[in-house]
Amino acid sequence: MVRPNFVTSEVQLQPIAVPPGTVQVACWNILYDDAGEYANIGSQVERLPNIAQTLDTILPDASVIGICEVEGDNGKMLAAQTNLPDSQWTPHDRENEHIGFLGKKLGEPEFIPLGGESTACITTVDEITVVMLHLTYKIMGSRLRTKQLHTLDERLADEKYVIKMGDFNTMPWQQPRRDMHHYGFQSVFRQLGIEYFPTVPIPRYKPHLRFRDRLASVVGFAVDDIYTKGLIAESAGVFEGDSDHVGLWTNLRKQ
Repeated sequence: MVRPNFVTSEVQLQPIAVPPGTVQVACWNILYDDAGEYANIGSQVERLPNIAQTLDTILPDASVIGICEVEGDNGKMLAAQTNLPDSQWTPHDRENEHIGFLGKKLGEPEFIPLGGESTACITTVDEITVVMLHLTYKIMGSRLRTKQLHTLDERLADEKYVIKMGDFNTMPWQQPRRDMHHYGFQSVFRQLGIEYFPTVPIPRYKPHLRFRDRLASVVGFAVDDIYTKGLIAESAGVFEGDSDHVGLWTNLRKQ
């Protein structure tokens, strides 16, 4: 198999407008580090003001933002510091780790156990089912990640409009993400003709990585993405803030 070349996607630094008739969503892994391995960067609590400012500056009119790798009650603290006061959180995977949503007015939440202590969060926006996920990070966990996505796809099978976004902890050409096409999902970036690009780590975080991670991140990992069913991507891009991952955003309209 020929692997695709990586290219750098344009980083959005200005507020992103929401065209009439579209819905804007975004997702971001904000770096779980309760063990303090990246203490020279700053704890997550110390990074929250910058994260909140980034979200408010770039995504002032987003309908919903999925956030993962949230430590403890930091999700509620983050919501209080942004213009997205409504939030929903659930425990996920590692001790004291959470995943969830920020929004101005979120629908009734649903939390789906995926196995391996991972949980997917589901909410609704404008009759669109929005899913935030973070598949298992275990190095030898490809089979489990595939099973986690199949569990989720069974739940979403009858949904007409779906957004599935987050950190898939797998590359685009690996089975867990290839299988999503069989369920009618397509990446918003592929829809727009944007080539694969690394989503972690961002350049300024590379010097702070653990040695083993630094060796593996010479090229970077394209593990974060936004997939949709029944929706058309009008635009999409990335943004950077105080995390090792880029954040992803897209403007969508119904088919």
